[in-house]
Amino acid sequence: MSAQAPLIEIFSAFQGEGPMVGRPTLFVRTAGCPLRCRWCDTVESHEVPGLFARKDALGRVLGRERNPATPERILELLDGDLAPRPEWVSLTGGEPLLHPAFAAALFGGVRARGLQTHLETAALDAGVLRGLLPLVDHLSMDWKLPAAVGGKDLAEGHLDCLEAAVSRSTDVAVKVVLCGTEGEPPEFEAALDRLEPFRASFRLVLQLVTPCGQVREGPSPDYLLAQSAEALERGFSVLVLPQVHRMLGLS
Repeated sequence: MSAQAPLIEIFSAFQGEGPMVGRPTLFVRTAGCPLRCRWCDTVESHEVPGLFARKDALGRVLGRERNPATPERILELLDGDLAPRPEWVSLTGGEPLLHPAFAAALFGGVRARGLQTHLETAALDAGVLRGLLPLVDHLSMDWKLPAAVGGKDLAEGHLDCLEAAVSRSTDVAVKVVLCGTEGEPPEFEAALDRLEPFRASFRLVLQLVTPCGQVREGPSPDYLLAQSAEALERGFSVLVLPQVHRMLGLS
């Protein structure tokens, strides 16, 4: 299997989501994704470009590189003059689990430089994930509610990925994006039912949707409080966060 991957962009900024929010991070965004979430804010990842962009934290293009990228080239860029200087490297997408050889080689090089690794995934392929978990310092995995993905029930794949991470005592956060749509509360309750046996082993991130794509507005404060109260009453460790980087005007 080739240790190459098509990328959309790389940029150094601050983590804007989940428990690592605010950490200086180099983001490596892969191309390709099997899902079409209603609120997707990276639709450019659906296609593979001939070139990918090197950007700064404000989204300004500093240069372009040829696809597919090698982990060696990304590590060369990591060793360069980045601002902010990252403490973490986040492999995101798109969907990084489509490119396991690239992910493994990149994370191995990142660890060799004394930096920490962050994997952000839609969590659909537990077999691939198991092979990467020894190299992952923090796993951010999605739990997609059916209303977000055209009615598809992805719970089994998500649960398999969570079980794999918990079995290795991986530091893991499960992210659920809340849109406030009519069918969402029972779907959210069903997700909590599936997650409840593992609630002591991960942090539940309730992320307010950033209006994008087919979603034109986010949930009301009352709705947010109702869903977070449901999770807290069931004993989950809950973080409620927006996309902080959007609020800061960063990439």
